[in-house]
Amino acid sequence: MTGKSPFALMSLLVLCPLLILAQDFQRLESHAPIPAEFLVSSSEKYEKLQTGNKQKDAFQLQSQFLIDELLQSGKVLFNDPVSQYINQVADQLLRHDPSLRKKLRFYAVKSPEANAFATDRGTIFVNLGLLARLETEAQLAFILSHEIIHFTENHNFQAYKKEQFLGQNSSPTKASYNFLLDKSLYSRELEMEADQKGLELFLKSGYSSESLENIFKILQYSHLPFADIPFKKAFLETRFIKFPQDYFLEKVTKPVAQKSGDPFASHPNAIARELQILKQIKNKPIEGKSFLLPEFRFEKAQELSRYEMAELLLQERRYAEAIYQSFLLYENYTNSNYFNKINAKALYGLAQYRNVKRKSEVQIPWRKTQGHIQQVHFLLDKLSDKELNVLATAHCWQNKMNNSTDLAAAGMAEDMLTDMVFYHIKNPQQYFKKSVKNEALLGGQDFESYAFIHYMNRSDFRQTLIAVENYSKKVHIRGFSPSYNGWNKKRPVKKAGTKAKNKEVSSLGLNKVLFVNPLFVQLDHRKENPIQFLENEKNKQNLISIIEKNSKKLDLATEILDLKSIDPNLNIDAYNDRVRLTEWLEERVAHELNMQCSNQEFMEAIVEKYGTSQIAFTGAISQRFPRKKLDIALSSGLSLLLPPTLPVAIKNALEPRHESFVFTVVYDLIYNEELMVYTQEMPLRGEETMIGSNLYYAMQQMK
Repeated sequence: MTGKSPFALMSLLVLCPLLILAQDFQRLESHAPIPAEFLVSSSEKYEKLQTGNKQKDAFQLQSQFLIDELLQSGKVLFNDPVSQYINQVADQLLRHDPSLRKKLRFYAVKSPEANAFATDRGTIFVNLGLLARLETEAQLAFILSHEIIHFTENHNFQAYKKEQFLGQNSSPTKASYNFLLDKSLYSRELEMEADQKGLELFLKSGYSSESLENIFKILQYSHLPFADIPFKKAFLETRFIKFPQDYFLEKVTKPVAQKSGDPFASHPNAIARELQILKQIKNKPIEGKSFLLPEFRFEKAQELSRYEMAELLLQERRYAEAIYQSFLLYENYTNSNYFNKINAKALYGLAQYRNVKRKSEVQIPWRKTQGHIQQVHFLLDKLSDKELNVLATAHCWQNKMNNSTDLAAAGMAEDMLTDMVFYHIKNPQQYFKKSVKNEALLGGQDFESYAFIHYMNRSDFRQTLIAVENYSKKVHIRGFSPSYNGWNKKRPVKKAGTKAKNKEVSSLGLNKVLFVNPLFVQLDHRKENPIQFLENEKNKQNLISIIEKNSKKLDLATEILDLKSIDPNLNIDAYNDRVRLTEWLEERVAHELNMQCSNQEFMEAIVEKYGTSQIAFTGAISQRFPRKKLDIALSSGLSLLLPPTLPVAIKNALEPRHESFVFTVVYDLIYNEELMVYTQEMPLRGEETMIGSNLYYAMQQMK
């Protein structure tokens, strides 16, 4: 230890976790034990809170079910390093008020947006995107103080009463996360109260008020990445792919603060709130610390949040943002294989959408962006479809070389080479030359010949190219249109619908199917709040029972993996499997393409663990509508002409209209494709027998 100062050793210990993180980042996941509030049904929670007051009970019914919907969505983390850190900050903040601390639970939410919000039952959520942008632990402590006051002052219920009075109650049919966020947006008066009382709580905690001067600015610019530095085009270049200078935007649009306030307000009063805070702390001596916990804990939690954000942006198909996020991290940690993987996935996604003329779904016009991320949008916009495919293919094959045992990386590389031949290359043997050249220029005369020069000696590249070329010739000779992954598919897509002829399909011959998150939603549009929360919870369990009964009748091996089913014996590994499958399914449904999802690398282990690659997403939606005025008028008119029909007319006028929709979609986790799509839409009530018979038919097709 000679020659090493204690300070140098301490610095090394602080930096080690971050260096390890950069080189071997692991996705954030929850750890045991599963919190109790995840394992108690929403109806049971609601029953304990009923008061007999109609307005309060209506609020609690809606609140309990929607909070649980978010808790059970897979977006909420618990016992992970980030959630643990947030709770440790809350411990420091409330160390003088242990009784209040016991009432509160804090969770990190897997969202790239800079938001935090509180609920009426003491569950407080902090998005990873918010922690990724903060500067100090003290800033996080102030945000937690603000949210704690929303809870202690019962602001959620006050906001609910005001919405009811004004008739502005937003529809809870939207996603639970967005709806809860809407519900956490308070009036100017409530926000000011949360700021003022939150500041009082904050100043008693021992944290310094010095860093609060920047917090509102951070929130006002939260629509931008966590940093704004010039993008280096070399980040996406390879030895043989160099971008022309006119593909690079030198001067970018200066970032402008959001006009509509911050994540804690529904009104554009962020500047006024900032001035109030600064006024309150102006004449107070600056005491306390920016970090009460060791600073490296904040840095580690923030780094984890920033790395996870890139994955979340991929999942949300925000590919240009994922590339820039990767670049920002790369500037500090250049030795990690992580960045090539993010870039490969992002470029792969962009190319897949470009090839089917759906560019607008995943690319924002560069002029609508601000800051240096605009350079990424500009570059991607300048690339032709063919150039983008070349760039994506090169990065995907590099990613495969870096991760030789990763089947998902291999699948992306093969997909891209397949698409290159199908969509952009007429004569592959002439296109892929083997000559040696020092460099090439994207879009230039030599680029097409030498972009893949260092892959041509690889046997897997050559074998894939030959297989794709042979398949391509057969497809084009027969006049078929190319399809994603078509050359390595072994099963055709089967679709069954309402027409009898579509139902006559042969069986899939599956041995085992995983049913993921079965869905049963009952809506009554005659009521102010159309979602029938209590009925839906019962319907969900009935649907699971139907699946189990049909499985026995058909002798079909099934397993139900449902995040919302209450199972006290659920172990954490099974829980995380369900989260990953939920994320895969949500992204796959959004794509509507046979392309890899961003978390594809987890699917191989799940397939091996559960003994099948087939998953089914099934459900039913039953809706009631008030009778249309025209229907009532026609019935009434007819009864005047034919009095004997009056009873029928009255019955038609009083009875609601019913519509039911049942569906079952079967996917293959390895091939990323739909194996079967079955849907039925009927003007009938969604009764158990009707749903059971339709689901029985769908499961029969799986055998």
